[in-house]
Amino acid sequence: MKKILLTSIISFVLLGCDADLETTVTMSQLDAEPSLVTGNLLIEVPICSDRQDSTKESSTLIKTKKEITNLFKKVEYKECYSKKMKSLASFEIPILVGKDVSKSELLKQVDIVAAKYDTGIVAIAKQDFRQKLNQFKKNNVSNMNFKVTVSIVNDTDKEIDNFTLTKAYLNDEPYDNVNFSLSKNDKITVTLSDVSTQILLSPTVNSNDEKGVTEIVGFK
Repeated sequence: MKKILLTSIISFVLLGCDADLETTVTMSQLDAEPSLVTGNLLIEVPICSDRQDSTKESSTLIKTKKEITNLFKKVEYKECYSKKMKSLASFEIPILVGKDVSKSELLKQVDIVAAKYDTGIVAIAKQDFRQKLNQFKKNNVSNMNFKVTVSIVNDTDKEIDNFTLTKAYLNDEPYDNVNFSLSKNDKITVTLSDVSTQILLSPTVNSNDEKGVTEIVGFK
């Protein structure tokens, strides 16, 4: 295989507003030594600018920037803009991709990992990030309801016919234990179930750290 484009979208409610985290990786990156790619984080805020002075940031944007900086590593604020009647604050964070990620020094720089194993492609949320996220929930009134969505585009020169999906939404339709293939340049969108998302993002409950990893797609 030359490439499979993997676009990961992690959506959640932060400070009572929606947020999406998007990243793009290729199968060649997933098959290679660990490397960093950029994750684009979009958070909905009530308004970007102060209502009295449009040259200043709104108080909610200032608070969101502070919370995101405390929650994610190496985060960089980019801009705030309006789109389709929504105000969106844009951030960038590093995401680790590849094989044998557990021994990579780059792990220190990230919170989220996309890794390829023999059994499939998984999303990983590091333990320290999940603990910070849990503390954030305790300290804030608003719920944080995560929605994890992954779009996969096959940009190889042949069909990929060995994908499996368990208890998730495929192109907005619910499926349980389905096999599927991707033609050249074809794309599918996977949305994790609530249970899978909770496993990914819930804090550790025992010394074995059984949470923090969930399958995006499997290989049959």
